Amino acid sequence: MKFQYKDTYIEAEDGSTFLQIAKQVQSEYDAPIILAKVGQILTELNKTVGEKSGAVNKTGEPERLSFITTADRDGHKTYERGATMMFLRAMAHVFGRRIADLKLEYAVGDSLFFSASLRSGEITDEDIEAVKATMRRYSDDDEKFCKTKIPTEEAIALFRRHGMTDKERLFHYRRTSTTNIYRLGNYYDYYYGYMPPSAGYVSLFELRRYEGGVLLTLPNHNRPLEPGSTQIPAKLFATMHATNEWGENLGVTTVAALNDAISEGRGRDIILASEAYQEHIIGGIAARIKSENRRIVMIAGPSSSGKTSFSHRLSVQLNNVGLRAHPIACDNYYVERDKTPKDENGEYDFECLEALNVGLFNEQMTALLRGERVE
Repeated sequence: MKFQYKDTYIEAEDGSTFLQIAKQVQSEYDAPIILAKVGQILTELNKTVGEKSGAVNKTGEPERLSFITTADRDGHKTYERGATMMFLRAMAHVFGRRIADLKLEYAVGDSLFFSASLRSGEITDEDIEAVKATMRRYSDDDEKFCKTKIPTEEAIALFRRHGMTDKERLFHYRRTSTTNIYRLGNYYDYYYGYMPPSAGYVSLFELRRYEGGVLLTLPNHNRPLEPGSTQIPAKLFATMHATNEWGENLGVTTVAALNDAISEGRGRDIILASEAYQEHIIGGIAARIKSENRRIVMIAGPSSSGKTSFSHRLSVQLNNVGLRAHPIACDNYYVERDKTPKDENGEYDFECLEALNVGLFNEQMTALLRGERVE
């Protein structure tokens, strides 16, 4: 089977795996290869090279083969999923039926936060060390992540047997007749995304107790060969935790619970409750701005994240506390196109600070603070 690879071609025997090809070219990459990409389609390394994967593209040439490493976002997510399955299996091994609750809640910093509790007693530091040692054994033994396609009804029954009630509820809404299930040793689970070939790819991780749960710290994708930072942004964690509590109050802590609520006709009520919650939070921000006599408020976030909408909602709340707000979009301060930096792909990078005329922005904001008029 023939592929385009970089500026040459690469041959692969029919029946070989992408993992075998990856090992041949690993020395060309600074970080471990964890996925393959055929054309525009991501592919797990354990997949066998077959007729479809080596099909020609629209130009009549063999498909282009490239590789994804743990330094890429897709590769980093794959590393996360592998580490998550290893952690959940290790927790099941150490605690068994003593586990009352174990759920991946959210990512914060370089860590994944899991809520975790036992039916009796508390999780100790010694317990965490036992879980970590178990995960280390999976990695050292290079246990394989095995994917199997089974009927969805069989998957639901599997989740029921293993006490995965949230997944059991969720899959009652699944419309496809089959489901891909992953197995690591004797542990089964479903993941919406790709997995590493084996646990040996997940060798850098740290565990510690944190705020009634467990933090699984992994390398940052910008530094894939170094341990991740164990520092947690306190305000971000508090915000995520508060949002979780709000979900618990409404009874919608999972997608399955949200699906149930919508099926029961409570979708509109949840939307209204969400809007009310947001207005309550924004109202609190407005009150704090007034009490601290803030004159300029900066709103940060990536493109299309809702900054402009938020600025208008905050303006309404500021008006309610007697302040007159004037939203100013940073779009007005972009440098000329010929001065806009480009990213590694040669595309204009409007996200970087250098894309803005920071000097003009600072000058005009300072003038406004002096009571002057600017245009």
